[in-house]
Amino acid sequence: MKRQKIDNAYIREVIQCLMRGIIIFLLSMGIIVSGDREGLLSLLITNQLPFSEIFAMFTFLFSGIYIWYYTCKGARVMRRRLQIWIGYTRAVVLTTFVIMAHQYF
Repeated sequence: MKRQKIDNAYIREVIQCLMRGIIIFLLSMGIIVSGDREGLLSLLITNQLPFSEIFAMFTFLFSGIYIWYYTCKGARVMRRRLQIWIGYTRAVVLTTFVIMAHQYF
């Protein structure tokens, strides 16, 4: 019985962290897309990119890493519904990174 409570608390913590990461991920992606600038990498190298867009890019990168870390951490728990949700989350994060890299870099 005690093991079940620990597992439920662990699952709840992982889900809460994933939700926070997804919110930050979506907000930073929204800022990047609303700026709608192409050639961000060249502007970053030449120091002509404003701080707000640099911050949004780093937030996007780190929130993606944060989400990926907690999906790996949550994958250790063998709960079918959680595993499916984690798989979908990973697919969305990876697809978004590829699309954003292709579009803006």
